Amino acid sequence: MKLLKQLIGLICSVAMVLSLCGGAYASDQTSNENHAYDTSQASAEQFIKAEINRIAAEESECLWTNETVLGTPVVLYDAYDDCNGYVFKLYTDGSETGYIQINCFDGKFKVYCYSFTGIPAYEGLSNTCEKQLADSKNGRLYFFGNMTYCVKAKDDTFRAIDAVEGISIETARTYYDALRNAIKEKVSEQDEESCKNECNDSYYVPQTRAFTLVTTNDFSNLYATRPNGTQQRVTEHCSPTAATNIMRYFRSTGASPLSTSVSNTTIFMEMYYAMDTNAIRTSNIIQATGTLRSNIKPGISSFCAGRCCPPATIGRVLSVTLSGIKNHINNGELLLMSLDGFPSQYAKHSVVLFGYSGSSLKISTGWDTSYHYYSYANLTIAQYVYVGY
Repeated sequence: MKLLKQLIGLICSVAMVLSLCGGAYASDQTSNENHAYDTSQASAEQFIKAEINRIAAEESECLWTNETVLGTPVVLYDAYDDCNGYVFKLYTDGSETGYIQINCFDGKFKVYCYSFTGIPAYEGLSNTCEKQLADSKNGRLYFFGNMTYCVKAKDDTFRAIDAVEGISIETARTYYDALRNAIKEKVSEQDEESCKNECNDSYYVPQTRAFTLVTTNDFSNLYATRPNGTQQRVTEHCSPTAATNIMRYFRSTGASPLSTSVSNTTIFMEMYYAMDTNAIRTSNIIQATGTLRSNIKPGISSFCAGRCCPPATIGRVLSVTLSGIKNHINNGELLLMSLDGFPSQYAKHSVVLFGYSGSSLKISTGWDTSYHYYSYANLTIAQYVYVGY
């Protein structure tokens, strides 16, 4: 009992020191530090209300006002079972107007992502998220960065809501700590670039009424044929879906000569074969390996050559910087970005970048027909292919 009292006294002393030091911590050890900060719901709501007003003032597409109401939050937890963020659905004039997610990775809340009309990632990634939470050990939704949303199974392993495999607590903590450090480094890069450029600069490629996004679900019931005649249902097809949106966008603006008689399904299937997704052209083995990143640019070029709509500019970038991304968008190009750890810990995913506002990137995720804004620092971008007409 005496030892317990001493331990409690020590914890209180440490908490007092941290409070007096403004929440700073002494070292970045492999243990969670968020408990040293105020991550209460009241603090989160105060921060989000200020951010809603800021975004509404800066974004011409924003549907939010100072009358926007916060819904009941979904609390997010880290690999150490401490709160590290919240997701609020938002309501304006009685209608649902998207969501906003905030997280605390380095001692203070920051906006992680938001959308004016879309749904949170965990809903887009799995239509069984609520059931998985109900069947989990504690009903908590865990967030390890990027798009890694997990539940804790009864055997104490973490399971990404879009996967079956379990992740050990040790692996999850290692991944989470590494990601937090990576975010800090990218924030530093962001801060350096903002010294050279206007932090609040923005540019979005012009939209047309003729253009609406397609999703991976639009093509999930299709079948592709292997060289030996074996058919396999389309799967792991985010890259050809993203490329389909790029082709359709430039056709809608009149910049691309791609015929309007070419259907969405035709564009997608030709991209699927051109990119050799799941090795559909080169193997007779049934597999769900997705699209090799080295195949994305050649696949787009092959499709465009076959349809007589070659782009004016196309290239692959492996050394990714925020300034480089902005330069391509400023040139009127769209970027097919390849993300690591998105949507789950070891997953890879393709999205399309349509614009930026400061350090927020406007992307189509492939799971809904809305645009989502993600902080550049919070995405692990392995490469991108730029396309312009």
